[in-house]
Amino acid sequence: FVVDNVFARIPTREYLRPSDRWRMNDLCLCFIERCLASFDLESLVTSIEELQPTREAVIQLAIHPGFDLMKRLLTASPLQASILSYLVQGLDGFEKGLAEEEPFYRTTIVRVLRIIHRVLEAQDIFLDVFIPSLSELNEPALTGEVPPISYFIRFDQALSFTPDYVPSIAAYICYPAYPELMLLSVKTISLLASSTALSQLALLIDRSSESIRILNGYLHALDTHVTEDVEAAETTAEQS
Repeated sequence: FVVDNVFARIPTREYLRPSDRWRMNDLCLCFIERCLASFDLESLVTSIEELQPTREAVIQLAIHPGFDLMKRLLTASPLQASILSYLVQGLDGFEKGLAEEEPFYRTTIVRVLRIIHRVLEAQDIFLDVFIPSLSELNEPALTGEVPPISYFIRFDQALSFTPDYVPSIAAYICYPAYPELMLLSVKTISLLASSTALSQLALLIDRSSESIRILNGYLHALDTHVTEDVEAAETTAEQS
């Protein structure tokens, strides 16, 4: 309901105040983000005692709303298209100062980057462990129809289909007033750097119209002196 009836229809509705639209956006993305964060795929590969996930663990994940969201985000769905469009369009709003005027605009774009990072982080376990385990159960009454692996498109591959997507992620390093944007830019580009679908990552960014700005943003971040303990800061970021 949130994805199909509320989030998908946000652009077509009329609003008394522009901030209402961004608040609605933020609430929908908050729901999506929390579903993905609580969809604990990592539990399938962290158990030392058992090499194979238990039937109960697989079923619990199959009935979790995060399962449906991962399916949508790893296929050419309206939800995937919407998330990627916010990623690109978000830069324009930051350039025009919309993030300062509308706090919900800022959190909307932060949530989009968190969602993208979470999908990239979890997709290997989802496709290589969870989906095969679900297929082996062979209980459609409990799990619904399980699509084959070939049905899905890895998110890094989806990002490679359009030349604007990856440079947009990298360009969020250019807003030092919003440190979480910078952190998510670095963490996401780090994940993409090891992707076989993006073997030409540096070239893709270099050919972008944003390339000089991205380079300056990363150089500025590297040159910035910080007094905080890096490991403690990373732990805080992971927890909150």
